[in-house]
Amino acid sequence: PLFEAPVKLAPRYMAPDKKYIPNLSGVSCGISFLQNEDGEVVVDHVQRGGPAAQNGKIRAGDVLLEIGDGPDVDPLIFPMREVYKLPIDDWSEIIKKGIPQTHAKFVFKKYDSDEKYEAVVKRELLIDLETGQEKLYTVGLAFASHGRSIYVDMGGVMDASSASKEGIRDGYILKAIERESMIGKVDDLQSRMNELLIGPKNTPVNMIFQTASGNYAFRIMRDVR
Repeated sequence: PLFEAPVKLAPRYMAPDKKYIPNLSGVSCGISFLQNEDGEVVVDHVQRGGPAAQNGKIRAGDVLLEIGDGPDVDPLIFPMREVYKLPIDDWSEIIKKGIPQTHAKFVFKKYDSDEKYEAVVKRELLIDLETGQEKLYTVGLAFASHGRSIYVDMGGVMDASSASKEGIRDGYILKAIERESMIGKVDDLQSRMNELLIGPKNTPVNMIFQTASGNYAFRIMRDVR
C-alpha cells in the first residue's frame, strides 16, 4: 500500500465455487478446461467477450471429444485428434502453440444430452497493442470465488512475489483493479481480470482488497510467469 503494509487478519475462509485461471501462454481461445471425476475433459468457463464466447455455442460443462486446427490452417499443423479423457497437458499445445489469428476446431458433447456439435474458435494473441509486448506476467496471486465475492485463495500468495512483500494475505476479498469494480461472479470477470492483471514484466497493478479491518489499496508488480 501507500504506507507500510499492516498485518491484517484474513476474513473467514469461503469454500470456492470457481477459480480464476490466468492465461500466460500468449495464445488463447478464451476457454478453460478441467477434468471431472470421471476423467472427462469439460469446459470450466468461457471468458466473457473472448473468442469462444463469440462462437455462441460453447457452454460450461460441455465435454470435449476432439480438437485440431481449423479449416483456415493449410497445411495442417495439428490434425484433428480424439482427446476424450486425455490429460489436458497432452493436447493443450494445439491451442497454445497454434498460429495466432487462425482457428482451432473443437468437437463437444453437450453437458445435458448426447448431442455433439462442432465449434470453430479463433486463437488470439495476448498482446498489449500500445507496447507490442506479450502479456506474459501477472501478479503473484491465485483467486477463487464464492457467489459474488472474489478473494485470494488459500495458499494463493506466491512466495517472494511482490504481492507477498506488500503483505497480501489469504482470504483478502478483491474489490477493484485499477479502480474497476471486481464484485461479481468470476465467470463474468475472468476475461477482464486477465486484461488488467497480465502485462509487461515489473509493471504495477493498483488493487483494492477488503481485509478484516477495512478496505486497503495496494500497488503490486507483475513479476510472476
